[in-house]
This record gives sequence, C-alpha cells and structure tokens, in this order.
Amino acid sequence: KHMYLQFAEKFQEFKEAARIAKEKSHEKMELTSTPSQESAGGDIQSPLTPESINGTDDERAMPEVTQNSEPRAEPTQNALPFTHSSTISKHWEAELATLKGNNAKLTAALLESTANVKQWKQQLAAYQEEAERLHKRVTELECVSSQANAVHTHKTELNQTIQELESTLKKKEEEIEGLKQEIENARELQAQRDSLTQKLQ
Repeated sequence: KHMYLQFAEKFQEFKEAARIAKEKSHEKMELTSTPSQESAGGDIQSPLTPESINGTDDERAMPEVTQNSEPRAEPTQNALPFTHSSTISKHWEAELATLKGNNAKLTAALLESTANVKQWKQQLAAYQEEAERLHKRVTELECVSSQANAVHTHKTELNQTIQELESTLKKKEEEIEGLKQEIENARELQAQRDSLTQKLQ
C-alpha cells in the first residue's frame, strides 16, 4: 500500500513536470520566432525608394553575391528550435522509461495481491469446513446421555474452538476485503499510468 502511495505521488510529479516542460517549450518557441517576426516587420515598415526597387549600381553589379548570402542565415535560425526539440524528446524518453519501470513494479504488486486473495479464500473454505465438522460432532455428543458430563465438557471446548474459528474467519474476511480494495486502487493507478503513457507517446 505504501508503494501505491509513492507511485501516486510520482504520477503527480510527472504530470507537473510535463506541464512545466510544455510551458517552457512554448516560451522558448516564442522567443525563437520573435526575431523573424521583427525582421519581417522591419522590411514592411522600410520606405520604398527607387534604390530599394531597382537596386543601386553596386547591387545591380553583384546580384549573385546577394542571392547567395541570404540562404546562409537560414540554418542559424533553425538551429535553436531543432536543438530544443531534441532536448525535449530526450526528456520525455527518460520520463517514459521511468513510467515503464513503475508499471512493472505495480503489475508485480497486483499479481502478488491477487495470489494472496486466492490463498486467503482457500484458508477460509478450510476453516468453514472445520467449523461445520465440529458442529456435527457437538450434535453427536449431545445424543449420548450416559456421558453427560464428558459431553458437556467436550461441548464447551468445541464451542470455544468454534468461536475462535469464527473469529479467525471474520478477520480473514476483513483481510480479503482489504486486499480487494488494494487491487482496485492498483487498477485505478494502472489506468492512470496507461492514460499518461498514451499522452506521452
């Protein structure tokens, strides 16, 4: 149960980390796109002159240099988004690996709890069978009147044993209910984990 609580806390931490990473990603993408927008705005606001339309003598004399110089700036502008995207991808890969590890632990705990429930059910059935046998024995002894005192003593002992068995059965039933609740909680956590894994992918 303690492990389930730890997993729930980790799940909230991963969810918060995902939200923060997403916000940082938007902020960095906005910062990266701002120079391009300002450059585009500057081109629109610059006045049109004959030189800007027809070009100066130097510009008309060297058209190839101007054309070749512009594409060189593009890799620099695209480098930051590519690097940032690679960092985010590695971050999510690490988060996904952690989630897979937690999922394996949760699955093992779920299988163990299921096995425990099965074992307790078998023990409960055995106790119930023993209690029924003792009740029949008490009835048989009550039919023998010649051994009244011995029967009474034995009956008292059997009744005490039956009470102890019934008390044990009650405790086992409570333990089974607790295990069922743990399994239900584990299934809910596993469903949340599956949903988060699908979102990350």
